Amino acid sequence: MALNIWTLPNAITVLRILACPVCLFLLTSPSSTAIWLALLLMLACEFSDFLDGHIARAYQQVSSVGKILDPMADSLYHVCIFVAFVELGWMPLWALLIIASRDIAVSYLRLLAEQSTGTLAARRSGKLKTAAYSVAQIGAVALFAILGPAGFASILPFVSALLLGLTALAAYTLVEYSLVVLRRLA
Repeated sequence: MALNIWTLPNAITVLRILACPVCLFLLTSPSSTAIWLALLLMLACEFSDFLDGHIARAYQQVSSVGKILDPMADSLYHVCIFVAFVELGWMPLWALLIIASRDIAVSYLRLLAEQSTGTLAARRSGKLKTAAYSVAQIGAVALFAILGPAGFASILPFVSALLLGLTALAAYTLVEYSLVVLRRLA
């Protein structure tokens, strides 16, 4: 039996991956038009994350490739946006490193769990983290687009504190996933 990896959900996921460098470029461009375009593309990426999973389940196109590709696309997309935030001075590099390390570590934990005890389903905290990333990223970029650089500077301490809270949430979810895998392996 042939493995059909080119399903509509997987194609949508690949498009989200391809949008990552475009978002990064647009967010770090000095043009206000580029920021608005980045915001629209980010909204499309967030919607595509919902859409690919919905289509996969509704049309029985859930695949092993999709189960790996979708979380990878989510991680790449969110980390790419956070890279832009570091470049813009909205968050410190160390926070980005914690977030990126968390995503890499959880990917390995999922593989370890898959090989030894079966699929490690997404935890509620992981879903909360993803939703929080989405809302914070879209919100920050929307505020920057609306307020402009000067207006945004007045709320930057609030945005930076929010992003540091997301970093703490990422660290917490890493600990939670690690403990689940360790309990499974014990």
